[in-house]
Amino acid sequence: MPGHREHDSGFGHSFALEVDGVRVAILTEVSGLALEREVVEVKETAADGTYVIKRVPGRRRPGEVLVTRALTDDRAFEHWVRDPSHGPGAGHGAVSIVVFDVQGRPVATYALAQAWPRRLEIVGLKAGGGEALTEQLVLVYQSFERT
Repeated sequence: MPGHREHDSGFGHSFALEVDGVRVAILTEVSGLALEREVVEVKETAADGTYVIKRVPGRRRPGEVLVTRALTDDRAFEHWVRDPSHGPGAGHGAVSIVVFDVQGRPVATYALAQAWPRRLEIVGLKAGGGEALTEQLVLVYQSFERT
């Protein structure tokens, strides 16, 4: 079939969160994993004396990623957020998001630099509700690298 690739990892993927090389959670969703730069506007004088504004790349901006998992009796996320040693400026372990293909083989790993937990939210607490209860953890990071 034209355009078909044998190992198209864009479908049927699953995710895991690893801290110091240990898988701490199987995730149902990951969002916000992005690299971004500031935009700096520079005024220059053109040959005819008019001002020209150029937009040039600035510093890289830190990011936030939202990871979601099903609510279980595992309180690792809660303990991680409550632990003051994991706040800004503290020494951090290696935090990675691993993407698996449909056969469960890792196809990409995103290592988050200087990551720490910012917020934990329990979602779906509604009386009589039929949706799954989930935990959403927001991680702040300086940058990430695909390894």
